[in-house]
Amino acid sequence: MYFCAANADLFNHSFMKKLLILAGLAFLQWNVQPVQAGSRVVTCTYTAADNFMADDIVGKWMNDEKTIKVQIEKIGNKYYGKLIWLEKPSRPDGTPKVDEFNPDPSLRDVPFIGLRIMKDMEYKGKGIWAGGTLYDPEHGKTYGCKVTLDDHDTAYIRGYLGFSLIGKSVRFDRQK
Repeated sequence: MYFCAANADLFNHSFMKKLLILAGLAFLQWNVQPVQAGSRVVTCTYTAADNFMADDIVGKWMNDEKTIKVQIEKIGNKYYGKLIWLEKPSRPDGTPKVDEFNPDPSLRDVPFIGLRIMKDMEYKGKGIWAGGTLYDPEHGKTYGCKVTLDDHDTAYIRGYLGFSLIGKSVRFDRQK
């Protein structure tokens, strides 16, 4: 896509990056190049990020609210994520949180810690993993899942119903 503007100030890099994230297009990069030296007219292009490898998603990730940590690993040719840390791992009575809302009654005693919440993700290229599911143990619901790397240390995990445009993205930062 190409956009032109008479005033370069209208195209603030930070604003555009946030807009791309909200639109589910965080894998795109914003570039501004002047048409003429000293000119206020700019040509703005979006170029797809392609400097990612399939295994770049592997590792430990913490959400931006710092309430959960997920370990993403490769098993076969697919990627899976499991909960490895919770800010509040216990119920108010002190017992560990378990998957009490799982639709399968036989799995309702499985502890949250170690629970595989992301399954069957496949690398699609350009910093995107999709085709799998995201499980919400707080409600016992499973959603479609898309993961987009913004850079090598920032990921946006999106859970959605039906179409990836209708859902919620959460930022995760890589943990060393």
